[in-house]
This record gives sequence, C-alpha cells and structure tokens, in this order.
Amino acid sequence: MIDFNYDPMSEEEAQKARYQLLEEGTYKGAIEVVETKPSSSGNPMLVIHLRTWNREGAPKEITDWIPLIPSMIWKLRHLCESAGLLKEFEDKSFKPDMLLNRDAMMKIKCKAASPIPDNKLNGKPPGSMYPANNAVEDYLPIAKNSGMKPLPEVKDDFNDELPF
Repeated sequence: MIDFNYDPMSEEEAQKARYQLLEEGTYKGAIEVVETKPSSSGNPMLVIHLRTWNREGAPKEITDWIPLIPSMIWKLRHLCESAGLLKEFEDKSFKPDMLLNRDAMMKIKCKAASPIPDNKLNGKPPGSMYPANNAVEDYLPIAKNSGMKPLPEVKDDFNDELPF
C-alpha cells in the first residue's frame, strides 16, 4: 500500500502553490511530453511539457507552444540545439519524439496576468483574467566541456596559532 501522506492547505495556500512563479532566469529542464497538434490558427504546432525546479528544489511544470511557421522556426532550432539535436534539425531528419527524455536549457520569463478575450471566456464572467505565469522566452545551448582544467585541490595548511 502507498503511504498517502500530505500536509493540508487552505484555499489561499493551495492557489499560491498552484500559481507560484519561477524567478526570471535560466533553468535546465527535462522534456517529459511532446505533443503535435494544430494551433488555434490551424498551423502545425509542438507542445512541449518540461519539468524544472525552483531555487528551493521544488518541481515546476512548464509548457511551451511552438507553432511551426516561418517566424517561429528559430525557436525550434534553439530547442533542438539545446537538446543535442541540431544536426537532426539541420539535415531535416528531426522528429518531435526525439525530444522525449532530453534536457534543455530554458530562458524563463514572467508574464503578467491578462484579460481573457471575450471569445475565449467559455462561460467565465466578462473581465476574467488569465493568471500570471511563466513562459519559455528562448532555449539556450547547454554548455559543453570547455576544455579548461579543473582548479588544483586546495590543501588546508592554515594554522591560526601565531607564535608570540
């Protein structure tokens, strides 16, 4: 039997945990799910589900949408480069499922809460807001070994006893 142990939260605490944002910055993430589906405009699109961790080590799910249109191919290229698939991208052998279980370096930004357009309210009252959230601004290459030698091991010869 699974030990089902948890700490109860108030509604306010639960919503704060639900919408807790990452600080803007660079994060390494694991690509857990890759979907292909049409965008709202009918263009092919990749939906990338990544797991990263905040500064305290708590997991955070991030979703990124990359429509496969000429003005967004740069982001697909950067994602492939970050995930170690640049060669496959360049020779057109890339397939979305190649991204599964790979790591990628992300530049995360914070997006402020914004009004939900009237045509997307889906029963919510006018004036409803999308919550503030995190978004992947770009993908960055994961640094490879720079060839630098590690620093020499420091010997602890320090002695604070002064002879007087």
